[in-house]
Amino acid sequence: MKLLLLVVSTRVVVLYLYEWHASARYADRQAQLNGGVEALQLLAEEGDVDAMNRLGMHAWDKHGADSKEAAQ
Repeated sequence: MKLLLLVVSTRVVVLYLYEWHASARYADRQAQLNGGVEALQLLAEEGDVDAMNRLGMHAWDKHGADSKEAAQ
């Protein structure tokens, strides 16, 4: 019985730490997405779709719809 209690409590702690780590990663990613064009470019180079979209919208706003920067 004590072993079962130990296993269950260990699982609860591991799941809590995993969720805490995931929320910290999400907060860090949101900070990077709001960090400016340079941070967006780094994330876009890593393949982050949200960063690519925000860079495209930034280029659209800055250069217009017909610019090469907005198309990229």
